[in-house]
Amino acid sequence: MRFRFHAFCLAIASIGATVFFTRTGADAGAFLEPAGEGQIITTATFSGSTRAFDKKGRLIPVSSYQKFELGTYIEYGTTDYLTLVASPSIDHIKTSPTPGLTQATTGIGDTAVGARLKIYQTELLIFSVQSLLRPPLGLQTDSATRSLDQSHSLTGEIRGLAGISTAVFGYNVFADFEAGYRWNDAVTPNEWRADITAGVHATPAFMILVQYFAAISDGRTPSNPSYYWDKEQVSGVYAFSPSWSGQIGGFLTVAGRNAGREFGPIAALWYRF
Repeated sequence: MRFRFHAFCLAIASIGATVFFTRTGADAGAFLEPAGEGQIITTATFSGSTRAFDKKGRLIPVSSYQKFELGTYIEYGTTDYLTLVASPSIDHIKTSPTPGLTQATTGIGDTAVGARLKIYQTELLIFSVQSLLRPPLGLQTDSATRSLDQSHSLTGEIRGLAGISTAVFGYNVFADFEAGYRWNDAVTPNEWRADITAGVHATPAFMILVQYFAAISDGRTPSNPSYYWDKEQVSGVYAFSPSWSGQIGGFLTVAGRNAGREFGPIAALWYRF
């Protein structure tokens, strides 16, 4: 598995990332919501690409791909050991399969429902498992950019999560490590997934974030060959109040094989209840 070690070092050295706050804010990753509490995060993501990584990991030109995604991530603690999750989204995708021809589609994007179960927790560490189901509700795009959008597949996913929360030099810091396997339908390849995250409160109200995501597939057919990609995201989150926060940042696919290179900004509004 070619998950990039430099990104692991970057995440730890930067002490940045993921959806985490102290109890006055929001938390996710390996952590669970207390019974009767939850959070809603609505995110707007802009991405685009005119280049992709070929089978040798080299950047090559491809047909234009642009995407706007409006997604909502919802968590609710049913008990202190079980948190329900859902992530509906809407996509607007514009592609140019041939010069002078533009296609635009709008509809349901990558949408999932599932649950996270706590396995073991101390004051410093937590271990949990999470399962998700993604129905095949997503948009179909042209074959040249299909690797950028897999939301049209029926998928099931299970992953293990480990989180740590502590103080370093007086700053509240957090790290989260996740690894799992995603089963897809009979056409789209299955995937191994890995996320590495961390975060630091630069001030009581402001947190610096870095996120690292990676996937590697078990390509099945000549039309769906094996691929991998790793993506990095940097952002900041500011807490306006104990219930409301705002996030802004950007992301880039830094490496891959048979996969599109995406980059763009993100903005999100968080609400805790």
